[in-house]
Amino acid sequence: MKKINLKKAPTILVIITISIIAIGLICGLSISGYIMFGLDNLPEMNIDGSDFEPVIRIFGYMSLPVISIFIILACLLISIIIDFIIWGTYGIIKLVSKLIKERKWKKLIIIGLSIIILLIMPTIITMVNTPILDGNTIGYISYDYNSALGYTIYIKENNKYVPYLVLTYNYNNTNNALCLRKNVVGGSNYIEDYNGTIAKDRIYDGWLEMQSDTKYQETDVDKYLMGEFLKRFDTNLLSKICDTELSFSEYGYEKGVYHNYELNRQFFILSLTELNYSGTNRDNQTKNTMKLKYFNSNNLMAFNDSGIESPYWTRTAYFASEYYMVGYTGGITTTGDSAKFGVRPAFTIANNTKITKIYDQNLMQDIYVLDIH
Repeated sequence: MKKINLKKAPTILVIITISIIAIGLICGLSISGYIMFGLDNLPEMNIDGSDFEPVIRIFGYMSLPVISIFIILACLLISIIIDFIIWGTYGIIKLVSKLIKERKWKKLIIIGLSIIILLIMPTIITMVNTPILDGNTIGYISYDYNSALGYTIYIKENNKYVPYLVLTYNYNNTNNALCLRKNVVGGSNYIEDYNGTIAKDRIYDGWLEMQSDTKYQETDVDKYLMGEFLKRFDTNLLSKICDTELSFSEYGYEKGVYHNYELNRQFFILSLTELNYSGTNRDNQTKNTMKLKYFNSNNLMAFNDSGIESPYWTRTAYFASEYYMVGYTGGITTTGDSAKFGVRPAFTIANNTKITKIYDQNLMQDIYVLDIH
């Protein structure tokens, strides 16, 4: 078997390095040229900004030449990262070869073990930080603990089982499981006219239902979740649901000024941070910083109990009289507080709360339910 000549490797690697950078530059120029040509020749058209808000904001602050330079630099950065990996691999091979030649087995073993530990360290950290939960508890079936089990618990609302998604076993380090209603509750009068069976509850008493220039507890949404919505559940269940501390960071009329405060709630709606939103976010000064893994794959679009796509509010205020909301197709945008959208109620419960599997005649399937008495 012919031996590899490491002495010639640097020359070959230099050629490869230059070639990769050249390819990155060509790709950057080609992509930026194509985009600039395409944007200059786009016909006029109306686009729903709710689905493209992050892109629209970027283009609003950047001119086409700046965007072009940004794309070229991004391609070059990718090329440099690839070159760095190649040279790093070469350095490791050369070091190992030298140690083998000099019969320095101890150092070789130490280096090998160090590389293995670095590779498996994230897994070790996850295992150490993950508690061992009982298989008959709600935390065990949560999305970020054991998603293969379906992460769905059925809760009785008005004596009828309704699906809730168990998104995490440790919401904001409280050892409580977070449950989010799978379907949207309520909606606008327009949706009620479309199908009179959709929204039986009256959420909104007045014209404004989400007022970001007032406190969250003064909105019709919070009043509904603290009042009428509670009537759907029996007192035994309500006694098990935790009071969850929510942190708010309202962005008022004063530019750059945040008004921070906390509330305790049994039922609430999720924030932009929890929905894993990567665009402009007014939650940056709140204490609730958890990003739910379930929304890493988007999963934002939701339906009501009649199977129709329904928009719903978040609890994150944008500015003055606007709140963030999730649109029909799952896009996040802001809208005035006179709009009447639905909500996806959420609650927390101790992650060691017992569950059991039963067969539901109406759903004609096995379901997980809370085993509380």
